[in-house]
Amino acid sequence: MRLSLIILSLTLLSNFSFAQMDYWTLPPYQYHMSLLNPTHTTLPGNQSNSFSVANGAYEPNGNLVFYVKDDGIYDDQGVFVNNLPIYMPYPNGPVYDILSGEIAIVPIPNECKKYYIIYSMDNPGGFSPLLYIKIDCTGTSPVLTYDSTFPYIKPFIISNQGGSDNTAFAVSQTFNPASNPSRFLLAAKELGIYKSIINSSGISTGVEIASYNTLNLQYFDDFATSTEAEISWGTNYFAWCSIGTDKVFIIKIDPSDGTYVPNSIKSFSISDPKGIEFDSNLLNPNLFVSCSQGIKKISTLNNSTTTISTGPYDLSNTFLEYGSKNKIYGVSPVTNGGKLIGISTTNSSISTVSGIFDSQFTLANYVCQNIYTLPDQIDGENYNTSVIISDFTINSNIPSLNCDRRLEEYCQDNPIAFNANYFNGGIPYEYKFAIYPINSSCLPISVKGQVNYHGSWQTGEPILNFDLRSLTDGVGKNLGNSSGSFAIQYSVKDVCGNINTQIRYISVVDQIPAQIALEIYNMNNSQVYLSPSQNINTPVYVGTSSIGIHPTNYTA
Repeated sequence: MRLSLIILSLTLLSNFSFAQMDYWTLPPYQYHMSLLNPTHTTLPGNQSNSFSVANGAYEPNGNLVFYVKDDGIYDDQGVFVNNLPIYMPYPNGPVYDILSGEIAIVPIPNECKKYYIIYSMDNPGGFSPLLYIKIDCTGTSPVLTYDSTFPYIKPFIISNQGGSDNTAFAVSQTFNPASNPSRFLLAAKELGIYKSIINSSGISTGVEIASYNTLNLQYFDDFATSTEAEISWGTNYFAWCSIGTDKVFIIKIDPSDGTYVPNSIKSFSISDPKGIEFDSNLLNPNLFVSCSQGIKKISTLNNSTTTISTGPYDLSNTFLEYGSKNKIYGVSPVTNGGKLIGISTTNSSISTVSGIFDSQFTLANYVCQNIYTLPDQIDGENYNTSVIISDFTINSNIPSLNCDRRLEEYCQDNPIAFNANYFNGGIPYEYKFAIYPINSSCLPISVKGQVNYHGSWQTGEPILNFDLRSLTDGVGKNLGNSSGSFAIQYSVKDVCGNINTQIRYISVVDQIPAQIALEIYNMNNSQVYLSPSQNINTPVYVGTSSIGIHPTNYTA
C-alpha cells in the first residue's frame, strides 16, 4: 500500500478584528462594554458629561477611531473635525437643523476604516429627512465626504425616507458577503415601513415594504412619533414604538433581504414607550421596552408581555441598548442617580455601571425630548474589518497542527472537503491556497511528479465543502493524481489588506485497484483449494462448502 502524506500549512499573521460595539462613547468616558463589569477611560477632547446624543467607532483593542457628540465630529485625539451638516434642499430653502436622538455609525461594506454617519434632522414644519455623510479614517486625519452636487456643504439625503418630526430607523448586519456585501436600513415613516440598501456606492432610495394599509395601522399616528426602531440579531424581526398611540409593533422580515413577511404584524399596548431592544436570541427573541411602568418584556414566541422589576432605579424614560454578557442597558435620570443600569436577559437581575450619566436629550426635537439616549448599534454586528482563521475542517474533522502524531487519513478518490471558521464572525475579502511537497519533518521539498500549486487571490471565501482536489498546478497535478507528502497553505485577506494564515496536517491514501482471488474450499482435502470452473456445463462439485474472498491489495 502506497501512502500520500498531505500537510495543510497556514501561518497566523494578522491583527484582531472589530468586535460588536465592545466600546461605547458616553462622554466624558469611553466604556469597555464586553466585560462582565464594564470599565471606562477618559474620552479625549475634555468633554463634559452632559450631552444629548453620542456615538463612536473603535478598533478591537479599544483604540478610538473617531466619535460624534451631539452635532460635533471629533478625531481619535478629541480634536474637532467638523459639524454634522444641516440639510437645506436648495440655497435659501427650508432649513432642517434639529438633530434627532439616534446617530448610527455604519462600516461601509468592503471598505477599510470608512463609515457612513447616518442621522436625521427635523425642522418646525414637521419633516425629518434621513441624512448621511461619509468619513474616511485611513489617513492621519478623518476626511468627510458630502453631496458634491451642491455648491455648499450638504449631507446626502436618503430619498423617499424620513418621517414627520422624528425618524426611527435601524440598520442590518451585512448580507451577501461573498458576492455583493450590503446592508439594509428599515425606517418608520407616516406611510409605513421603508427599506434602503447600503453598500459601498451609497444608500439607495427608500422602497415601501409594508404600507400602513397592509399592516392595518393608522396613517401617521402609528409611525410619526416613533422614538426607536430595532432589527433583531437574527435579522428576522423589526420593531418600532409610538409614543403617540402608546403602541409597540413587531413584524417579521426575511433575513436575506429585509422584506416583510405577510400577516406577521403584532401590536402591543404599552403606555408611553420610549426605548426598545431585542435580546440576542436568533430565532425567537424577547423585546425589552422602557415605558411608564418601567421595563416590559415581550416574547415573540408566544406574544406574552411581562413586567421586569428595576428595583430603586427609574428606567421609564430611556433608550435601551444591548451591551454584552446577556445584558441590556438603560439610563436612570440624574435625579435617580444618573446610573447606567444593566438588565440580565437570562434572569432579569439588575446591575449598575460605575460613573454618572447625563445623556438626556435636550435638543428641540419634541419626540425625543428629555429621553436618555445611548449609542446606536447594529444588533449582532461585530464591526469586523480584519479576519482571523480559528480553524478549518477536512470532511468535518479538524486536522492536526503538527506532525507529531498519526495524521488523519483521507482517500484520494473521495472528496477532500474544506471549510474554514473565523474568529468573531469575520468575513474574508479575498482568499488563496498553495499546495507543495514536504518531507517527513514538514519542510518544503521539490519532488518531480507531485502537485506544486500556488494560487492567486480570489474574491470572497471558498464555497461550502470546497474540494481541495480541484486545485491543479500548471502541469495538471493535483491531490487527485499525486502521491507523496504535501503542504497546503490557506490565506485570507481583509479589506484593509491584512493577511492571515494557519497550519494543519492530513495524510491522503492513493487510489489502488483491489485484486481479488476466488478459491473454493475442498471438503475432501482442506489443504488444497479448488479453482472455479469456467464452464457452466462442467461445474466443480464440492458438496456443502464455503467461499472465502482473500483481498491481496486494497484501500479502505
